[in-house]
Amino acid sequence: MSSEESHGTSRGQFLKRAAGATVVVAGAGVGAGAFAPQAAASSSLTSSRFSLELDGINVGRLAGADGGGLEYDVVLDPPSSTGGDGVQNKHIGGVKYEDFTIRIGSNMDAAMYDWIKNSFDKGYTTKNGALIAGDFNYNEVRRIEFTDAFITEVTSPPLSALASPGYFTVKFSPTLVTDVAPSGAPVQAAKHKAWLCSSFRLIVQGVDTTRLASVDSFTWKQRISPADSTHDISVGDLGVTFDQASLPSWQRWYDNFAVGGDATDERSGVVELVGANGGGVLNLGLTGLGLYQLRKTRGLSSGASGQTRAAVYARKGHWDLAVAK
Repeated sequence: MSSEESHGTSRGQFLKRAAGATVVVAGAGVGAGAFAPQAAASSSLTSSRFSLELDGINVGRLAGADGGGLEYDVVLDPPSSTGGDGVQNKHIGGVKYEDFTIRIGSNMDAAMYDWIKNSFDKGYTTKNGALIAGDFNYNEVRRIEFTDAFITEVTSPPLSALASPGYFTVKFSPTLVTDVAPSGAPVQAAKHKAWLCSSFRLIVQGVDTTRLASVDSFTWKQRISPADSTHDISVGDLGVTFDQASLPSWQRWYDNFAVGGDATDERSGVVELVGANGGGVLNLGLTGLGLYQLRKTRGLSSGASGQTRAAVYARKGHWDLAVAK
């Protein structure tokens, strides 16, 4: 069996299917439609104990999970069908499943990180799997299987010296969601551990990042374009706040790149995040960095010398779990 067959639908089949998509409007909210293959779903299981299975491997417990409810396409009729009253008619069209949203910690199995890494590096990568809800003793009480799922978003937690432990948020889009009978057996899965968001470094080529106050949360996305049956990958902008003493090197970059218009002065960098309680070290490599805004912010106290916030775009991201748990 080929790798594409084992993962469900091939990329070509997926893009062909995407070409016929229309405007999507959620048929059920994230909370009300959690893990719901049917419109009349049971209530959200956000308070349950979850774990995730990918291609037969349990990759660990989750800090949270939701999604999987039905979404319906709303089709806009041509303006000529308004009947002269100026009101555009609409009707329900196709149906799909809403994205699953999970929160992952620093001790997931390598299969989870590999899925994200491959999605960063190669784009379209699908997985079959299951979300498993457990009772207080982590015995399986609900199992929701999904097929041909691909990651649509990965969002980092905000990083700062004052930040509490946090989790990455991952969204993935399934082709099919099916409730199956739970086994009732104990779920063997590693406990989740938060990322230590106060233990981080940002290194950017040619600028002083030794006095950072914070790095805002940012999101990597994979989008499908129905118009031309292609998809694209994008990395959200970085918001970086640093001490005024580091400003000169940032100002030189800004003057050359933004003010001077030197488009060749894009930089590369890396965000390093350390897992809490012995978790892994994660490197998020970034290329094509462009500094497009610098502005002063108020200091943390009346006696502070002040801080500066930089807005930086990134064209590409690379995920690497440098040190295993």
